[in-house]
Amino acid sequence: MILSPNSIKAPWVESELDVAMNLQIAGKRIKVLPLMLKNCELPGFLLGKLYCDFQNEDNYIDSFKILLRSINIVYNSSVFAKHERPQNTLGNAINKAVSHRLPLMSSPFHRPFQYIGMTIDRAENVLKTKANDVGNMIIENDVCEMYLEVEGNYVCYIEVRFKQTEPHYLN
Repeated sequence: MILSPNSIKAPWVESELDVAMNLQIAGKRIKVLPLMLKNCELPGFLLGKLYCDFQNEDNYIDSFKILLRSINIVYNSSVFAKHERPQNTLGNAINKAVSHRLPLMSSPFHRPFQYIGMTIDRAENVLKTKANDVGNMIIENDVCEMYLEVEGNYVCYIEVRFKQTEPHYLN
């Protein structure tokens, strides 16, 4: 339920909330999570109930996380990373590696996780290789070897093995 001075006065919203709360109390699979959009007085039956506060933009990320957890949505926490830790980005990591003169892996080895979930046909096309008899693929160059394991028609596991490493003084 979106909470605002107008919504808490609307008879239809009040009726819907009343039905939802009764279903929740009866143990039905329904959750009522109020979302405070604008400051207003909470209806009596919502006092003490968890709610997400979206009144202040500074609290948006934390409130959104509460909302996601309350409806049992699993999410990748890195989605919020740019808001929480802007220094930990791919661009900054690449810049740091270049400034330390570390070589970067080139395609197809630079982001192996991107192949997870790809169909065999698409992976063969992207990697410009053919799967073996059981559907798995091995791609290698002088620096590393990448093994893609297939289950059904999809890449489900990737292993990257480095054939050589940089000298310790470059770390």
